[in-house]
Amino acid sequence: MARNAAQTRLRILTAAGNFFSRHGYCGTSLEDILTAAAITKGAFYHHFKSKEEITSALLDEALAHLAEISQQPPSTNPYESLKTWANQILDPNSDLGSSFQIVLRLTDEITFFSGQIQDKIHRYWLDHLSFLERLLSSFPASDLRLPSTQQAAKLLIAVLAGTILLSRSNLQELQTTPILETAFQLIFA
Repeated sequence: MARNAAQTRLRILTAAGNFFSRHGYCGTSLEDILTAAAITKGAFYHHFKSKEEITSALLDEALAHLAEISQQPPSTNPYESLKTWANQILDPNSDLGSSFQIVLRLTDEITFFSGQIQDKIHRYWLDHLSFLERLLSSFPASDLRLPSTQQAAKLLIAVLAGTILLSRSNLQELQTTPILETAFQLIFA
């Protein structure tokens, strides 16, 4: 029984996350989530009190995915670590990529949320910047073109967020590899 409950909760979170990343919080109805998760309202309310509670749980997962990658031992090749991180962000099927896309979309609607949800969104971006700054600080200072690792981290997040937003417009000619390589060229000497 507990296994079924955990599976139902996961189906709800997956359905909500998929809808939130594509249509946003406001563009997703409870009925959308129920239909996609193939559950009843009763099953939904057994696990969550509201859409906002699902949002909070999704943000907790996003923060956990970020903490997980932050705690991994650094690679001997920081450039490869950075490329791996970027490729995970651009992969909507990875935990990190899926979470990034959900939080990116929720950030666009931040004014609709309570202070607690807003705080989690802010914390996600601050934690992500902190992770990138630590990663970038593992490069020799002579390798960085920008005056600070913070600027480089902000540039990388902005480039990846912009790439994801543009990819949503179904630009067939949008190729992420050249965009990412250009960003790396701006950051590294």
